[in-house]
Amino acid sequence: MRTPGRGRRPDRGRGRILASIRDETLRWRKIKEPPEDPRTGQHRWTVDTANREVGRSVDSPFTVSEWSAQRWRCLQWVKDKAALEHLTPLTWTPKEGYRFSADPAEWISYERHRFHTELTRITRLITATVGPHAGARPNDKFARTILAQLEGVRATYESLVTDQS
Repeated sequence: MRTPGRGRRPDRGRGRILASIRDETLRWRKIKEPPEDPRTGQHRWTVDTANREVGRSVDSPFTVSEWSAQRWRCLQWVKDKAALEHLTPLTWTPKEGYRFSADPAEWISYERHRFHTELTRITRLITATVGPHAGARPNDKFARTILAQLEGVRATYESLVTDQS
């Protein structure tokens, strides 16, 4: 890629990344007018901003969707590791969001809510996918086995969701 004036720096990846913009006029306009760095206020291209400009993924989160993905991975780690290590369940409420709760009543309420969500998913899987499969091919052993297993799972979740206290 040739750059206007003395702007050529072969040791940098930004130019090569921006070279993937096919429209030459747009490419040069983007190169000459770099975005403002929100932390420093300077107008400059970084490898991450160039990658974002051409639609590639980046290493450090900046946009809401990138930040959300990173937060989701962190939350999964907390759910998988930290809650079990500290024996304090991680619960979620609309008012307070995710938190470690010391109240067993909140644990039970959250667990029932999660079981209800899974019950809904399994019921929809049965009615929208496996049920029609078994109905269309009544002699299909695979479909009958899945349907029987899922019906058992659904019955178990229904008993967990109902208030038995």
